[in-house]
Amino acid sequence: MDRRTFLLGAGSATIGGTALLGSGAFTRAQSQRRMKIDVADDWEAYLGLDGCPNSPNRSYTTFDKNGHLAIEMSDKNPTDAGGIGVNSNSRTFFDDVFQICNNGKQPISVWISDDGRWPMYNDERRVEFYTGPSKGADRLDQLDSIIGTPNQRLLQTGECLCVGIATVTKDLGSTEQLLSDIDDKIVIYGDSDRKLAKGPVTNQDQRTTHKTLQKAIDKARKKDTIKVFENQSKHITIDKPLNVVGVDDPLLANGVTIESDYVRLSGFRIEAFNQAQGVVIDGSHVEVSNNAIESTAENVITADTDGGYEGITVRDNDLHVTGSDTQQVHIHGGLEDDDLTNPSRNVDIVANRFTADGLGNGVSLRLETDAGRFTRNRFDDPETDLGHVQLFGPNHEVADNEFFGESLLGDAFYLADPRSQYDLTHVLNLNEFDPSAEIVDNEIRPE
Repeated sequence: MDRRTFLLGAGSATIGGTALLGSGAFTRAQSQRRMKIDVADDWEAYLGLDGCPNSPNRSYTTFDKNGHLAIEMSDKNPTDAGGIGVNSNSRTFFDDVFQICNNGKQPISVWISDDGRWPMYNDERRVEFYTGPSKGADRLDQLDSIIGTPNQRLLQTGECLCVGIATVTKDLGSTEQLLSDIDDKIVIYGDSDRKLAKGPVTNQDQRTTHKTLQKAIDKARKKDTIKVFENQSKHITIDKPLNVVGVDDPLLANGVTIESDYVRLSGFRIEAFNQAQGVVIDGSHVEVSNNAIESTAENVITADTDGGYEGITVRDNDLHVTGSDTQQVHIHGGLEDDDLTNPSRNVDIVANRFTADGLGNGVSLRLETDAGRFTRNRFDDPETDLGHVQLFGPNHEVADNEFFGESLLGDAFYLADPRSQYDLTHVLNLNEFDPSAEIVDNEIRPE
């Protein structure tokens, strides 16, 4: 077992301080208060620590002269706007501040030690270390904590985990220290666990192994993370909020149905050769990312029924269909006579690659949605009598997509705006089309 020690408190590190200062940069907060955290040992250790990449909150991290990671939220590290700390009588959330990396030679489980003396405010810890976004949490005990062995996370070799920091400063004086009751020390543990590292399916939160993904889902608690190491032959139904992750692209051979809000599905090869659809979504706040999904019949991904979903993300997938008269990705919105009776909202379709062996009278992407991002997608060149994209809903960001269409047939389009809600000249300029592309009525087509 390896362990790393955070030092928090008087002397080398503080949460608190001698003054109550104005707010600075943060992810989400009622107000802020000064915070500084020093970390023993260096980022090149087997259990490495560094700022979280691509997060604005990594600006709070620095390295001291000994190569130790320091997290500084004080007047010594002001924000560009002049913020120099956090205020009293507040809850403050900093998402994705630092990352824990497995730089060793075998998978490990990581967590922050729980101490029975940990200072509390009513039922909340004074300081919480958590993973994922804090959006929707009003209290620290609603976050996905990484404190204590029940909340450990499994890291493969070379894998990193970003960690956020949240504080409660209610009922504290200006000179009080938040973690003085535990001697201002926090320990990060890394423990090798060969059983959890191999699967075939593991629940890394409950530290259990399962023979199949469906059994792991059935026995999981809400918000658990399940990792899959081996191919799965049966159809999968996800009916609770879960993070389901494939390790080294295992195959889900008969498609997936998502019947819950707050589900993330990533890292798989997904096939639907004996049923209509690759991934069926019946829930809000669902993310389908970093998968290769193929269907031989209807949709590769669909949000079914009459729409009304909120916050669906389809990102960084390779999407392929073999068949015709299909809508490759279809997010519903209760479309009747070109009117949306129940549009899905805040839908992001980002950085996907759409390919097909031929769509016939089908379309690659059909969005019956209001608002979201439709950006950085690539549409390759299947034969189709209809087209690539139909936007039935308003308020989408439409930019940086690539459209290839030498095989578009007849009056087929690159992009259609059936309800005339977009400035197609603007869309034409913000995306890459074949030079022959022209605006004809409410469509961009090769002419």
